Amino acid sequence: MPPHILIVGGGRRLHDEIRAAAAGVRTTTICRMSVLPKINNPQRNARLIAMSNDATLDEWLAMAEFLHTQDPFTAVAAWSEVDQEKGAAIGERLGIDAPDRETVRLVNDKAAMRHRLALLGLDDTRVRSVSTVEEARAAVAFTGLPCVLKPDSASGSRGVSVLRDLGELEAAWEWARAAEPESTLLVEEFLSGTEYSVEAMSEGGAHRVVTITGKFSDSEHRVEEGHVVPALLPAAQAAGIADFVERALSALGVVDGVTHTEIIETKRGPRMVETHLRPAGGWIPLLVRDALGVDLLSLLAARTVDQSVLQRLPGERSGDPEPEPKDQLCAAIWFIQPETGSEGELLSLFGVEHALDTPGVVEVQVLGRPGDRIGTLRSSGTRLAMVRAIGPDQDSAVAAAREGASRIRAVVVPPAEAGPLDGELLTGGKLR
Repeated sequence: MPPHILIVGGGRRLHDEIRAAAAGVRTTTICRMSVLPKINNPQRNARLIAMSNDATLDEWLAMAEFLHTQDPFTAVAAWSEVDQEKGAAIGERLGIDAPDRETVRLVNDKAAMRHRLALLGLDDTRVRSVSTVEEARAAVAFTGLPCVLKPDSASGSRGVSVLRDLGELEAAWEWARAAEPESTLLVEEFLSGTEYSVEAMSEGGAHRVVTITGKFSDSEHRVEEGHVVPALLPAAQAAGIADFVERALSALGVVDGVTHTEIIETKRGPRMVETHLRPAGGWIPLLVRDALGVDLLSLLAARTVDQSVLQRLPGERSGDPEPEPKDQLCAAIWFIQPETGSEGELLSLFGVEHALDTPGVVEVQVLGRPGDRIGTLRSSGTRLAMVRAIGPDQDSAVAAAREGASRIRAVVVPPAEAGPLDGELLTGGKLR
């Protein structure tokens, strides 16, 4: 019987990738109302069901059970953190392949993740869950300064602050609470070192690191300002990071799919920041494709319909002749961020054409829109544009992306002064 995949939530390109992964694959999608506009090619689903944003888990289970009696599913896929618990519960109820419910809990609950890794001796990062400012103050005494205050369940650096003085605690608390009102907050040891993310593929409990991504982040809220693939690392250090991440994924019960793991290489060795049961955001899959020729989304789709994929990775082809050597490429992205003190309303972005003319730049995407409220850089959602570049080495790729980004200027005015748009604002990506 051809695969019939129940997709819980969004995924943009992944819906089409799954349908293209094998002959006869069909998809049914159940999503929240707010996700509906983000479903690519909705008419290609066998069914598309939109649930109220506040629908209970029992309602999701009942809907999935009814559909399963009419047209049985072979597997469940869920990539967004907010939908993964539902996807796992549905798979468990229907008795079909799906993300494991305990693994979803461990990965999406950062405190539980840290407890599991510490229990197995993999990561000794000090952390405390807190529910009041007073508890946070006591936790700082345990972790020491500097430390990090952040929501337990958030992404995109929302609500994250680095505290270097106890006097910063209350402002950081208010910021974290505003970002995630219902989340437990964590106070954890500040991990001093170099940031990386690790893009990996898992199949049947076996893990293979595809690449390690270099990161550039601001110091206050740890918002990523740029990425480069692959990271510039000595072979022995890269092998140590890969071994750490593969052991951590096993400890958390990860079995199948693409994972995106953020780590910091400290003097004590690699330490986990967080991991995700999905491909990276921030256009990192595009960088992986540009630099290595590996399409993580296609591999994830193939694994979702039960195809073996590890042998498709570079260096994993058993019995096949070695591929012809090719020139190594590196790929980088740099983000245009709001400047300090530029609070107001976005009127226009200038210089996109000049950014595209930068040698090495292959794409510019404008993310801001006229009338957007511009404030201090505090999450990935405040980015105004991105520039993607390719080069023969890491330094060249990063330099091209940064040079392209430097040619873009934002015009921001106080909201009371904003009038009719008078200038050039490109509102979509442009590919060379």
